[in-house]
Amino acid sequence: MQGEQANRLSILPNYKAWCRLIYDPASRGIEDEDPSLKQYLIRTTIKKTNREDIKKEEMAIRVKKNSKKLGKPKELVEREIEERAGGKPLGDEPSSQEKKKTKSS
Repeated sequence: MQGEQANRLSILPNYKAWCRLIYDPASRGIEDEDPSLKQYLIRTTIKKTNREDIKKEEMAIRVKKNSKKLGKPKELVEREIEERAGGKPLGDEPSSQEKKKTKSS
């Protein structure tokens, strides 16, 4: 069964995908039915006009703008890194190669 599904996935044409979703009838107000897995074939398309009309510079601006919404502020990331490093600034600890050299000498 798994081999059959793997084979089916490996020969899917471009812009098609199989997905398995949990169908929960309770979310639709149906109380007398149990949740189950449902399989779907998804067909997608790419509108060529959208890609061709946007210049690379405009696309870069859009990507940067959208990325800022998804990422954490720089200060928060730096604080998390410092906490994980045990409060020591990065670069103070010798690398593993340097440790090996001092042990062998």
